[in-house]
Amino acid sequence: MKQIKKSQGLPINIVVMMIIGIIIFSLGLSLFSKFSSSGEEQISDLTNNIKKDIANLECNSNDWICLPSYKMKNGETKTFEVFIVNNDNSNKEFSINLDLVPIDNKMGLTKTECGSIIVGYYKDSVNVASGSTTSIPFQVIASRITKTPCSFVTSATLNTIGIGDDQKTSVIIRVE
Repeated sequence: MKQIKKSQGLPINIVVMMIIGIIIFSLGLSLFSKFSSSGEEQISDLTNNIKKDIANLECNSNDWICLPSYKMKNGETKTFEVFIVNNDNSNKEFSINLDLVPIDNKMGLTKTECGSIIVGYYKDSVNVASGSTTSIPFQVIASRITKTPCSFVTSATLNTIGIGDDQKTSVIIRVE
């Protein structure tokens, strides 16, 4: 009789230990996922801060719109950023307009001796808090370049929603 009780008690202990092990393992996995996701957010925030710091170095602090000069290789597709600084005392909505020309049902820049690049950008307005900096991405496709190096130059206009004070800046994209 005593042998039967010992053999019945063993599987129950094993099941209890397995349940405790599974609970500890799942807690460890949840802690790992929390740490890894917060690390990714911190890297993303750090990347954004570095981009804004670089823009602040290249841009005049009194400018409302700034676009550092960009370089890319022939055949590349890259995403760049137009930086907007709200120097006003209140939140404002802004939009940008890049001066582009039509190229095969798309918009871009063309230069007779170099070829052309295709440019796409975010055309909706963005809300920028007072004293803050934000950026609007634009994508450039340099697949129709015949001669390198070549610089494409145009301008970007910052439109303030509801106010007529539009600011302009030059856009220089160098393809090497």
